[in-house]
Amino acid sequence: MPAEPVISARGLVKRFDDQEEPRFVMSVDGDDWKLENSVGILLYRIARELLSNVVKHAEANLVELRLEKKEGEVTLSVTDDGKGFDPGTLETIGRQTRGGFGLFSIKQRL
Repeated sequence: MPAEPVISARGLVKRFDDQEEPRFVMSVDGDDWKLENSVGILLYRIARELLSNVVKHAEANLVELRLEKKEGEVTLSVTDDGKGFDPGTLETIGRQTRGGFGLFSIKQRL
């Protein structure tokens, strides 16, 4: 699957940038983006969830999705200039019954 995770992520970022209020950008570091199909799908779904969370909660003006591959390890990060949140509340959020399951579900997938 040559370069598909990067191409898919670029398409995802473009769709968000075309449809949503914050500005979305993407950066990619590393070569040889051949990944197992299941890993590429997982990265895509996680990126989609993280970008959706920014739109719903961050009140951001600029959002960056970054993919990095170094020595066989892949890092996906999403940063924004929004209002932030207290990471100490993540475990509590995951147990709520009225929503807030996005980050919890990402943790479970990983």
